[in-house]
Amino acid sequence: MLGKFGIFEFRDNSFVVQLSSRTIEIFWDSISEVNVYKVDLMTIDDIVMEITYNDRLLKITEETEGWNDFTDRLEQRFPTIPNDWWQKVVQPAFATNFTTIYKKTT
Repeated sequence: MLGKFGIFEFRDNSFVVQLSSRTIEIFWDSISEVNVYKVDLMTIDDIVMEITYNDRLLKITEETEGWNDFTDRLEQRFPTIPNDWWQKVVQPAFATNFTTIYKKTT
């Protein structure tokens, strides 16, 4: 075990997410795609990340406890993720800016 950050617990080959109704473990190598986009909430925007793994979907937002630690680990694990993905999603304002930041190649 590498440590617990917010709802995330990081392990060597996986991470565990403690949801309100259940706990799930996702192996890094099972992730096939990561998409990010912005949701307009009228007075603020919320960045959403959809992680596809084993034909399932985990959706987290920038409000998720441990978001920064998770995105740091994700970028370390998948170095092909563009360094500027955050800026591409945030700007321009009021746009969804859907972006695929990782897609597993076969």
